[in-house]
Amino acid sequence: MKGAGASKEDINNQIIQLNKSWRRHRQGLCYSAKYLQINNMQTTDLVSLKQLQIFKINLMAWLRSCLLTPAAILNAKTAISTLLISIRIPEKQIYNNTTSTSVKSERKHTAKEIQDKQTYNIDDLLKYIRRRVESIDIMEEDELQGITLALLMAITTRRMSEISRAALHVDSITSAQFVLHTDICKVGGGKVTLTIKKAKDTTICPVKWFTKWWKFQESRSNNGKILWLDNTHGKPASDDKCSQLAKLIIKAAGLPYKERITELRAAAITKMIDKGFQMPVINAWSIHSNTAKTLQRYYYRANCNEIIEKLLSTVNPIELRTTAEQNKTQYGTLIKQYQTRSKPQTLLGGKYK
Repeated sequence: MKGAGASKEDINNQIIQLNKSWRRHRQGLCYSAKYLQINNMQTTDLVSLKQLQIFKINLMAWLRSCLLTPAAILNAKTAISTLLISIRIPEKQIYNNTTSTSVKSERKHTAKEIQDKQTYNIDDLLKYIRRRVESIDIMEEDELQGITLALLMAITTRRMSEISRAALHVDSITSAQFVLHTDICKVGGGKVTLTIKKAKDTTICPVKWFTKWWKFQESRSNNGKILWLDNTHGKPASDDKCSQLAKLIIKAAGLPYKERITELRAAAITKMIDKGFQMPVINAWSIHSNTAKTLQRYYYRANCNEIIEKLLSTVNPIELRTTAEQNKTQYGTLIKQYQTRSKPQTLLGGKYK
């Protein structure tokens, strides 16, 4: 970038922007660097290429000859495109019909299959949390944190990465509400403020659970900037760690925890569709990318409280009579299994160690 004329400020800004997606681009850039090395090229040579699309086509062909998977090839294409944008090459030279056609088969092989899929019933999770409220004053930090994360993800339908990086507006926390500031990480996203209000059902009220967790975390939060803790390593919790904590609660509730953590969002949205809410209302509540920004800004504020109350409402079945001691034993068994694992195990984007 420096050789292409970028200033120090431009380079530092690019590093900051790539920080959250570095793991996604790192391997792709490594493949691209190897290709440049084989062809005796430097990254600065890319600036002077007259037929940049031919370079990208040849790169894709070389990656196929290396027997990379379609997903890895697409990842490398994205990574090299990001690098080319960084050195100020016009986007029309990077993204055009020629380069798009060159990975048509890879896109076909990696496209998600559209199919009917049965998600789990979020009421089962809410009922479990309702039972566990009896032990809230003696609950271990990890369980308390996991329940709080799961509740916040359910009522806000935000991605775990957005919740894990959220900051608390410290002055906003009261017995009735608190305010979180985060940002939508996907391209085209932006900053978002989430006002979490007290629910009528106090047993699964997100304000109650968060306030309890905040008593532990306040002194370690750097004035609300660090909300979640990795107790195992004594450092701020990563996205993966937050997902692990929430999945332990999902597993304790008897639900299929091996699904992606985003399945929790799907379960919450599915329930509201089943309740009869119209898609514009649900899209506004979930800040769906297909919803107009004006609709998100105004309709969301007017209707999210009603949606959240409906989401948290469950019928009290016989299962709720399960004792607090049985639930504590169930969660305790899961924690022991988690702590005694001798080898890292990949679990949907996170690793237990």
